[in-house]
Amino acid sequence: MMARYPQATWVGGATTYGPNPTHGKSNLKLVLHTTETKGMPGFSGGDTAPHLVYDPNRRSWQQWADFDRYVGTMKGHSSGHWNCQAIQVEIIAYSDRSVAASVGGLWVGDFLPEHYADLAHLYRWLMDQGLVGLDLTPTPPGGWRYGTSSPHRMTASQYDGFSGLTCHGAVPGNTHWDTGELDLEHLWLLATDGEQPPDPPTPNPPPDQEDAPMWPMYETDGYNSPKGKGRTAWRENVKVLQGMVNDAGGQVDEDGLLGPSTLAEIQELTGLAVGSEVTGTHANVLRRMDLSGGGGGGYIPHTHTTDTGSVV
Repeated sequence: MMARYPQATWVGGATTYGPNPTHGKSNLKLVLHTTETKGMPGFSGGDTAPHLVYDPNRRSWQQWADFDRYVGTMKGHSSGHWNCQAIQVEIIAYSDRSVAASVGGLWVGDFLPEHYADLAHLYRWLMDQGLVGLDLTPTPPGGWRYGTSSPHRMTASQYDGFSGLTCHGAVPGNTHWDTGELDLEHLWLLATDGEQPPDPPTPNPPPDQEDAPMWPMYETDGYNSPKGKGRTAWRENVKVLQGMVNDAGGQVDEDGLLGPSTLAEIQELTGLAVGSEVTGTHANVLRRMDLSGGGGGGYIPHTHTTDTGSVV
């Protein structure tokens, strides 16, 4: 396996977790993400960094990890090994058009032909190296949907057998809907010189029982402490969650303390089973909220951090 992209500047710094692919998997796929930031995120000190970061404003690439090791960019340790069979790319841009407009950031719907050409070149190079195949999940009409129950996500078996071009919005067991309106079929056609795209995987219908509101959550992949070098500050994340509670009609103090009043409001608004005690480690608190997935991973509100550590 050729472990580095020749067009990228090596920076390193990503936390890696094992051989890629591993856990009995064999098919690699190229998974695209958007950072939802104007500049380079801190990626929690490397804990959630991808293999590659593409900056469309500068048309430049950085490589944070070798392709033969997998990274922790997606949820994956508690509900399926999605990370350990993927080459992952973060694009410094916004899938959310309204947020991009509010901060003067670059929305993926405004990408120029040269941006598509850069991304297609990477995909073509990965295919030429024999790392990924010709499979495709084209951008669905109306874009990807948020939540694990999105009808556009592959099933676990489809993902295991997939080798080609996809994005976070198609990965099973995850909530994020990036890369928004980025035209994956157009990118695929550029990379394959106009070959006929394969049929996309059959959509995974949402389960009937999942009718509670979905909350944007960031997957901690099993970390058991709200503190630690390179991690997003726990209290700042709780403040984000409390702000979401208030936006949804709740009434809590945005003080960063995950106390009984905040948990009670979450239960009222979402129907999630929430305990009244909040002592102990962050993982224990999340298990009381029935959000930890049974494998040690937990969820906290989705934020990225800048390289100075501030929440954006």
